[in-house]
Amino acid sequence: MVTSIDPQNQRMIIRPPSFIPSTCLSTDLNSEGIHLALPFNITSSNTVLLLNCTDRGSQTAHFVRVHEGGCLAYQSFVNLDPSLPVADWPAPGMELMWVTPKEPPCKSDVDCVQLPYSRCLAPDRANVSQKRCVCTTGRYWDSSSGYCESYPPPEQISRSKRSVKFLSISALGAILQLILCGIVAYERRQLLKRRAKKF
Repeated sequence: MVTSIDPQNQRMIIRPPSFIPSTCLSTDLNSEGIHLALPFNITSSNTVLLLNCTDRGSQTAHFVRVHEGGCLAYQSFVNLDPSLPVADWPAPGMELMWVTPKEPPCKSDVDCVQLPYSRCLAPDRANVSQKRCVCTTGRYWDSSSGYCESYPPPEQISRSKRSVKFLSISALGAILQLILCGIVAYERRQLLKRRAKKF
């Protein structure tokens, strides 16, 4: 079960399988633990405890394996401080991360028909053999929608909003300065007229 998702940092926390009642066996023993495929992997923020082992257990960035010839159970904790008393440990959890998908691979423009506003090109000049459906001018690859979106991307919108805000404040400041200069000039002229009348 997924307990939290952080799309900004491309991470999620799942609850690891529980134990079969009155045993030290993971409920996912039949499926031999957790096996992840790309783009997912297990982060290094996890402390995985392999339990009830007859032989070495195995764990990589893509799986935690439990089986009859190795470990029969495991438990995982995210950002565990092992110096804390066990009563103060966090709830069991396993943090997974994912890599944002790149543009679809292609061999010719025909392969890019399903991705409008793209052409089959080599995005990396160092590796021209690996071609991808690259978005055409005026568009950018949005990995969350899997589509070539039109500019400006969200980062540029916030930058342009800041530019508009800066220009607005600058223009307002310039207008206020002109008004102030006008008032000072008017008052000075009035003062000179009054002095001229006295003489």
